[in-house]
Amino acid sequence: MNSCLGKAMLRSGISLLLLSALLGAFSVADVYGDPFDTAGFLERLGNDEYEVWRGAQTELANRGVEGVEIATQLYLEGRIHESSLGSVLDLVQTAEARQTVAALLTHESIVIRFHAANALADMKDEGTVVGLQHGIRLLIEEHRSGLTTDEGHREREARSSATYWMPRALWGVKPTKESADIIIELADLHEEEKRFDILAALNDNVGRTFWDAETSLKVLFHAMGYMGGPEGMDVRLDNAPGGDFPLFDDAFQREFVLAHREEAVALMREEFAKSNSNLSVLMLGFLKDETSVPAMAKLYLTAGGFYGWESSTPDIFGGNQYITHTVVEEAIEHITGESIEDVITLSEKDIEVLKARADEGERAALYILHRWRPEIAKALLSRYQRDKTVLSSEAGYALMQHYVKDGMTMSEVREMLGEPDRVFGSQWYYRFEIGGVAIGRLLFHTGTSEKGNVEDGVLIGMSLSGMQADEPEL
Repeated sequence: MNSCLGKAMLRSGISLLLLSALLGAFSVADVYGDPFDTAGFLERLGNDEYEVWRGAQTELANRGVEGVEIATQLYLEGRIHESSLGSVLDLVQTAEARQTVAALLTHESIVIRFHAANALADMKDEGTVVGLQHGIRLLIEEHRSGLTTDEGHREREARSSATYWMPRALWGVKPTKESADIIIELADLHEEEKRFDILAALNDNVGRTFWDAETSLKVLFHAMGYMGGPEGMDVRLDNAPGGDFPLFDDAFQREFVLAHREEAVALMREEFAKSNSNLSVLMLGFLKDETSVPAMAKLYLTAGGFYGWESSTPDIFGGNQYITHTVVEEAIEHITGESIEDVITLSEKDIEVLKARADEGERAALYILHRWRPEIAKALLSRYQRDKTVLSSEAGYALMQHYVKDGMTMSEVREMLGEPDRVFGSQWYYRFEIGGVAIGRLLFHTGTSEKGNVEDGVLIGMSLSGMQADEPEL
């Protein structure tokens, strides 16, 4: 028995599952004979050198239909890992071999089906359309029949991934009404999040013509939930599509949402009320929904969170540290045309609540006070630094960044920062444990007064940096 039989069966539409059954206990060597060195292939596949094992996968893929059959059989025999099977399927080049991969979409093993779907997603070969349609219909039949309930963890993972990739592979090759119908049929069998994951395969200009406006918007918004940023923080609502940080990927999306503004506002209000998601805030901002401004202002004053912006010494008053606040600010200013400080007014109750939150170590509360009532923020930070209590090192670091100024006297600096960790001539040093060790250096002009009081010293320079090797030990 040789590869010719396997090829003939595949051309006749007989699945590899049946081929495997006919082969019974025969091994790959029995089927394909000496031309394929199974032992040598497996030895190279186990090599630690990338060029060696990748070369083995490539050479097997280059055997075309026979390579696909061999890799599948080796996986079924437990002689190669599923990742190696997936790599071989990814690497096939000929149309005939790709059709063989498409035939795997109805294989008994859902793991094999997943790897076949994943490989086909990038191929965009029209010869795979029938196989993809059959594969999706089988997923539909299995879901309806309840045959998937007893699957193990890996099988469930593979089924979820196959359900994700098959629609994308089919739509990438044949974006037609027929393809849309079968994808929608599959999607409608699943709960909302998974449903929109599947429908997102059709999320382009053509796809949106196949359903009503509300469903189209839901699919679009679901796909947009994975925004750059983090989480949309860098989005600028006045940017046109294609700008540095646009809300929409293309002009069609933007115009589609504007054309269905009423439905879009209703959906985003519902989403905002349910989750306060950044997408809902930005979208309502883009749509200039004035009725949402009070709720956004409330969210701004109550939200917590601190990003830590990829720095060992982050600025706790840096706007890029507060994702929700940055997103809300962008939306409110886009809606109103005013700065957020002019839109939001802090009441005495708001201030007391923010002070209490700050005393619990919440940086976002300090950030808001710093912007609206900087004298209160300064007093709180000074207390934290001097008493070595809440956020003490971060407090001192923030004071030096934002409140310590040239021209201050030694006594004023001492009142704000407390006693220095080291005095070295006319220089004061403060040590801040904030991620790593940071050192604050302050240089004073210390001309002695008639009364001999060096507290007249005036700050003439300062710096903040990491600990240096030649730094005097603090």
